[in-house]
Amino acid sequence: MASYLVRLDGSQRTLLLKVLGDVIESIAGAILVDSGYKKDIVFKSILPLLEPLVSPETLKLQPVRELHQLCQKENYVLKKPVVTCENGVSAVTVEVEANGIIYKESCTALNKAEAKKLASKAVLKLLKESMSMEPHPTPFLSSPKGKKRKEEEGESHGNFVPSVL
Repeated sequence: MASYLVRLDGSQRTLLLKVLGDVIESIAGAILVDSGYKKDIVFKSILPLLEPLVSPETLKLQPVRELHQLCQKENYVLKKPVVTCENGVSAVTVEVEANGIIYKESCTALNKAEAKKLASKAVLKLLKESMSMEPHPTPFLSSPKGKKRKEEEGESHGNFVPSVL
Protein backbone atom coordinates (compact mmCIF):
# COMPACT_ATOMS: atom_id res chain seq x y z
CA MET A 1 0.00 0.00 0.00
CA ALA A 2 2.89 2.38 0.67
CA SER A 3 3.70 2.37 -3.05
CA TYR A 4 0.48 4.31 -3.64
CA LEU A 5 1.34 7.09 -1.23
CA VAL A 6 2.54 10.29 -2.86
CA ARG A 7 3.69 13.57 -1.42
CA LEU A 8 1.49 16.43 -2.55
CA ASP A 9 2.65 20.01 -2.84
CA GLY A 10 0.47 22.79 -1.44
CA SER A 11 -1.69 23.43 -4.52
CA GLN A 12 -2.31 19.71 -5.14
CA ARG A 13 -3.25 19.20 -1.50
CA THR A 14 -5.64 22.17 -1.64
CA LEU A 15 -7.26 20.77 -4.79
CA LEU A 16 -7.58 17.33 -3.21
CA LEU A 17 -9.25 18.79 -0.11
CA LYS A 18 -11.68 20.78 -2.28
CA VAL A 19 -12.62 17.64 -4.21
CA LEU A 20 -13.11 15.72 -0.96
CA GLY A 21 -15.35 18.51 0.33
CA ASP A 22 -17.39 18.45 -2.88
CA VAL A 23 -17.85 14.67 -2.63
CA ILE A 24 -19.05 14.87 0.99
CA GLU A 25 -21.36 17.78 0.10
CA SER A 26 -22.86 15.75 -2.77
CA ILE A 27 -23.45 12.76 -0.50
CA ALA A 28 -25.07 14.99 2.12
CA GLY A 29 -27.30 16.57 -0.54
CA ALA A 30 -28.42 13.17 -1.83
CA ILE A 31 -29.21 11.97 1.69
CA LEU A 32 -31.12 15.19 2.39
CA VAL A 33 -33.34 14.72 -0.69
CA ASP A 34 -33.80 10.97 -0.12
CA SER A 35 -34.74 11.49 3.54
CA GLY A 36 -37.45 14.01 2.70
CA TYR A 37 -35.31 16.97 3.81
CA LYS A 38 -34.74 15.70 7.33
CA LYS A 39 -31.55 17.33 8.59
CA ASP A 40 -31.18 15.02 11.59
CA ILE A 41 -30.93 12.00 9.27
CA VAL A 42 -28.26 13.78 7.19
CA PHE A 43 -26.31 14.60 10.34
CA LYS A 44 -26.50 11.02 11.64
CA SER A 45 -25.41 9.69 8.23
CA ILE A 46 -22.53 12.09 7.57
CA LEU A 47 -21.07 12.25 11.09
CA PRO A 48 -19.50 8.75 10.92
CA LEU A 49 -17.79 9.77 7.66
CA LEU A 50 -16.35 12.93 9.17
CA GLU A 51 -15.32 11.68 12.62
CA PRO A 52 -12.08 10.05 11.45
CA LEU A 53 -11.20 13.16 9.44
CA VAL A 54 -12.15 16.11 11.61
CA SER A 55 -12.12 16.54 15.35
CA PRO A 56 -11.12 19.45 17.58
CA GLU A 57 -7.76 17.71 18.09
CA THR A 58 -7.06 17.14 14.38
CA LEU A 59 -8.51 20.40 13.07
CA LYS A 60 -5.72 22.74 12.04
CA LEU A 61 -6.13 26.41 11.35
CA GLN A 62 -5.06 27.68 7.98
CA PRO A 63 -1.58 29.24 8.33
CA VAL A 64 -2.78 32.72 7.32
CA ARG A 65 -5.52 32.71 9.97
CA GLU A 66 -3.25 31.15 12.60
CA LEU A 67 -0.61 33.82 11.96
CA HIS A 68 -3.22 36.61 12.30
CA GLN A 69 -4.48 35.14 15.58
CA LEU A 70 -0.98 34.72 17.00
CA CYS A 71 -0.08 38.32 16.09
CA GLN A 72 -3.25 39.63 17.74
CA LYS A 73 -2.72 37.54 20.87
CA GLU A 74 0.95 38.48 21.30
CA ASN A 75 0.62 42.09 20.03
CA TYR A 76 3.00 41.45 17.14
CA VAL A 77 2.95 43.73 14.10
CA LEU A 78 1.87 41.87 10.97
CA LYS A 79 2.71 43.95 7.92
CA LYS A 80 0.67 43.83 4.73
CA PRO A 81 1.98 41.02 2.48
CA VAL A 82 3.97 42.11 -0.56
CA VAL A 83 2.75 40.35 -3.71
CA THR A 84 4.50 40.16 -7.07
CA CYS A 85 3.64 38.13 -10.15
CA GLU A 86 6.03 37.22 -12.97
CA ASN A 87 5.55 34.68 -15.75
CA GLY A 88 2.44 33.22 -14.09
CA VAL A 89 4.20 32.65 -10.77
CA SER A 90 3.12 34.59 -7.69
CA ALA A 91 5.57 35.55 -4.97
CA VAL A 92 4.39 36.71 -1.55
CA THR A 93 6.51 38.13 1.26
CA VAL A 94 5.06 38.00 4.77
CA GLU A 95 6.68 40.05 7.53
CA VAL A 96 6.05 40.17 11.27
CA GLU A 97 7.76 42.32 13.88
CA ALA A 98 7.81 40.55 17.22
CA ASN A 99 9.58 41.99 20.26
CA GLY A 100 11.80 44.16 18.07
CA ILE A 101 12.81 41.29 15.77
CA ILE A 102 11.70 41.08 12.12
CA TYR A 103 10.56 37.66 10.85
CA LYS A 104 10.27 37.68 7.07
CA GLU A 105 9.72 34.92 4.50
CA SER A 106 9.03 34.91 0.77
CA CYS A 107 7.42 32.00 -1.07
CA THR A 108 6.30 31.36 -4.63
CA ALA A 109 3.41 29.34 -6.03
CA LEU A 110 1.14 29.20 -9.04
CA ASN A 111 -1.36 31.51 -7.33
CA LYS A 112 -1.25 34.31 -4.80
CA ALA A 113 -3.34 32.51 -2.16
CA GLU A 114 -1.06 29.47 -2.11
CA ALA A 115 2.10 31.62 -1.99
CA LYS A 116 0.62 33.62 0.92
CA LYS A 117 -0.26 30.41 2.75
CA LEU A 118 3.26 29.01 2.30
CA ALA A 119 4.93 32.27 3.41
CA SER A 120 2.62 32.54 6.44
CA LYS A 121 3.41 28.94 7.39
CA ALA A 122 7.15 29.67 7.17
CA VAL A 123 6.87 32.79 9.36
CA LEU A 124 4.71 30.88 11.86
CA LYS A 125 7.40 28.24 12.14
CA LEU A 126 10.05 30.89 12.83
CA LEU A 127 7.87 32.61 15.43
CA LYS A 128 7.04 29.37 17.22
CA GLU A 129 10.71 28.36 17.30
CA SER A 130 11.70 31.74 18.75
CA MET A 131 8.88 31.59 21.31
CA SER A 132 10.03 28.19 22.52
CA MET A 133 13.58 29.52 23.00
CA GLU A 134 12.57 32.70 24.88
CA PRO A 135 13.69 32.73 28.51
CA HIS A 136 10.84 32.51 30.98
CA PRO A 137 10.75 34.48 34.23
CA THR A 138 12.29 32.49 37.05
CA PRO A 139 9.68 31.62 39.66
CA PHE A 140 10.73 31.81 43.30
CA LEU A 141 9.93 29.32 46.01
CA SER A 142 9.08 32.11 48.42
CA SER A 143 9.27 35.85 48.57
CA PRO A 144 12.03 37.67 50.47
CA LYS A 145 9.31 38.60 52.97
CA GLY A 146 8.68 34.88 53.49
CA LYS A 147 12.41 34.31 54.05
CA LYS A 148 12.52 37.06 56.65
CA ARG A 149 9.54 35.52 58.43
CA LYS A 150 11.32 32.12 58.53
CA GLU A 151 14.44 33.75 60.02
CA GLU A 152 12.32 35.47 62.66
CA GLU A 153 10.72 32.13 63.53
CA GLY A 154 14.18 30.60 64.01
CA GLU A 155 14.10 28.40 60.91
CA SER A 156 16.92 27.78 58.44
CA HIS A 157 19.28 30.64 57.64
CA GLY A 158 20.49 29.12 54.36
CA ASN A 159 20.81 31.02 51.12
CA PHE A 160 17.66 31.60 49.11
CA VAL A 161 17.78 29.62 45.84
CA PRO A 162 15.28 30.27 43.04
CA SER A 163 13.47 27.33 41.52
CA VAL A 164 13.72 26.71 37.80
CA LEU A 165 10.75 24.92 36.25
